[in-house]
Formats: sequence, structure tokens, C-alpha cells
Amino acid sequence: MAAKPANALNISGAAGLVGFDGTASFPTTALTQYNVLIGGANAETVANVAPSTSGQIFTSAGASANPTWTTTTYPGSNAINTIMYASSANVLGSISAVNNGVLITSASGVPSFLADGTTGQVLTATTGAPPAWAAVPSTFAPNSTVNISEEFLFGNVLISGTKPYFVGQNCWYQANEPSWALATGALAGHPGIIGNVSLAAATVYGSLILGDNSGTTAFPFVLGGGALTINWVFNIATLSNGTNRYIINLGMMNLNTNTINDGIYVGYSDNVNSGNWTFSCNASASVTTTNSTTAVTTGWHNLQISVNAAGTSVSFTMDGVSLGTAISTNIPTGVTQYISPAVLFQCTVGTMAAKDLNLDLMYLTQTLTTAR
Repeated sequence: MAAKPANALNISGAAGLVGFDGTASFPTTALTQYNVLIGGANAETVANVAPSTSGQIFTSAGASANPTWTTTTYPGSNAINTIMYASSANVLGSISAVNNGVLITSASGVPSFLADGTTGQVLTATTGAPPAWAAVPSTFAPNSTVNISEEFLFGNVLISGTKPYFVGQNCWYQANEPSWALATGALAGHPGIIGNVSLAAATVYGSLILGDNSGTTAFPFVLGGGALTINWVFNIATLSNGTNRYIINLGMMNLNTNTINDGIYVGYSDNVNSGNWTFSCNASASVTTTNSTTAVTTGWHNLQISVNAAGTSVSFTMDGVSLGTAISTNIPTGVTQYISPAVLFQCTVGTMAAKDLNLDLMYLTQTLTTAR
């Protein structure tokens, strides 16, 4: 058998990678260690792109030029504390992080870092400008904000004659005295509690009013001069029932004995609205009352009544849940329709036992529309 003939190629050039021009030539391209090979100027050749600096990345230069090694802060460059962003103009860029700084953005989408402020400062918004660090604003502004709270820490004393007042941080008047007594025994989380005294149906009623209802000008608030919010934290120990039935109202009222002349308040009795809360606005005995679907239960509750600045809307929540749509009619905003934080209760059948209703806290804030 004849031997297989040897093949012969006409290779030009020095040692390297061999290419073929499609006709007769086989040119070579010398290779360099660590270079990146890319397509050469001719179809049969390749080119070397040598790296220069450690940490660079291989970056395209477009369809008409060779890619190159470049230094960048984009991801992959081992840059530390660098944040990438894309602006609204679709421009990709990067910024360096600032230790303990706050990242903010601009309308163009380009972010920046706001340097750390001074201990105790707060980040304050400014319309149309970036936020800035500023000192905590003072909350003591009695000329523009009314703040009242009552913990009911003190007991009954006689102020004058036979009229007993309940004295805490503020002066409370008890109509049909005495209506209230300090609750006995400490209760964790509820410092200072007063409860109703026992009332029979013949006793008529009991009340508690901030100030004195002995005259027609003793009630300090007229609604409509600024946003107002009042909260009552209270406890119902025993529900009203057919054997021992009572009525309670809590909120802000102008009382004439057991008659509500004006007010914003919630009400409860077992035979009213199926034992669910009602809420009312009363202007000179013209009353708008809404029946809620929230059942009255025993235990601690937090009633909040909120009035808008103009005095045109009053909303009611119990334990953080709305009792229903805000009331916008019969809101006492007239100059003679002044009201005060108040509670009114009355036994109508049998006996209302002592401490069926307990008060722990009242707090009120009004931000005056026009500072005094």
C-alpha cells in the first residue's frame, strides 16, 4: 500500500495564529500573553488589545473602533462607596457616598448626599428646595396652640360654700354633687382614676365639667377658631341593661343641670341604637345625631373628637376606628354656643353602681387659626 502523501501549506509570516485569505495565502498573527484578541482589519487576521492598568474594564468604543481598557466607577471596577443613578434624561452616572449622609434627589433625577447634621437636629422639609437639618422647633407656643390635659390625680375639696369641685391639674365642677370619687387601688398603666358614685334613678344625674357651669360664660371654647382635637380615656365596668339602665355622654358640652344646650359628644345606653355608640353635634338644642354600628363594650376605650379649623366638620373615632361619616350640621360655632370638656351620666332604671364609668385621662389640643 502506497504511503499517504504529506500536505504542504504556503504559510507566510512568523509563528502565530494562522488565518486564510480564501485564495492561497495563510498569514499569521503573533500572540502576546494576557492580551485580548479581537477581529483584525482583514477577515483572515486578528488583533491584540493589551491591558495596561490592573482593575480596568474592557469597554466598547462602538462599531467602528476597537474596544479599549478603561478606568471607571461603574459596578465591577472595585470602586468603594459608589452609588449609580440614572437621571430623568437617561444619563448614567455615579456619586460617592457620604458617611452618615442622607440621599436626596432632584427634579432632574440626579441624586446627592446631604451631609450629617448636628446631634439633636431633625430633617426639615422646605417647599421647592432640598430638605435641611434644623433644630427641633419649640412646641411651647401658648399664643397659637392650646394644650390641656387632666390625669385626675387629686380628690374632692370645697372651694366655696357647699359647691365641691374636683381638683386635678385643672378645676372641674361636679353638678349634683358629689358625682365622682377617686378609684381605690392602683392600676398599672392608668395613674389617677376617678369613678362615678352610685346613682339611683331618683338621683337624676351626675356630671363633670371643666370650669364652672354656674353662669352662662363659664365654658371656654367656641368652635371655628382653629383645628381642635379632644380625647377621653375611660373605662366601662358594667354595661347598661334593662334592670340597671343608665345613659352616658362624653365630649365637649354646655350643660344646664342634665340638659345639653350645645356640644359635640358620643352617647350610650343599652336601649338606644341597639347598644351601639351614637355621636352628635348640638347647637342651641338643635341636634344632629348619627347611629354608629360600633357596639359599646366593657373595658378601656379612647374616644377622639376632631373639629376642622373652620368648625364645619366634626369626626368621631373610638379606639382609633371611625364611628361613621363626619357631621357637618348643628356644630356649635355661634358666639354664645361655648362648650367645655364634659361628661354627663344619668340613671334611668334601677341603680347605676359605683365605678360603672371610670375616667383616666382627658387631653385637648387646639391650633388657633390666628395667633393671639
